[in-house]
Amino acid sequence: MLVRGDDVVTVPGVPVTVADTIGAGDTFMGALIDALVGLGAHGPAARGVLAALSGKELRRAGSRAASAAAVTVSRPGADPPTPAELDAVAQAATG
Repeated sequence: MLVRGDDVVTVPGVPVTVADTIGAGDTFMGALIDALVGLGAHGPAARGVLAALSGKELRRAGSRAASAAAVTVSRPGADPPTPAELDAVAQAATG
């Protein structure tokens, strides 16, 4: 769930077989920050950019973060996915 002011965006979890939960939260937050930075939410303009993001953009950022955490917990150790691995997961999900 992502919350911005009164807006609440729900992002479903990604079902996987869990091998190890170490690093799941850190991976989620890192991937979320990376996705938001990719949308321009960095530097002095960050607050305005975040306020202007659509629900669809927030959902997409949250989904990428959830996918990253799912990949991390599906393998042993704190082993987060690379951006290329996340792109492949997203492509597989959309067909």
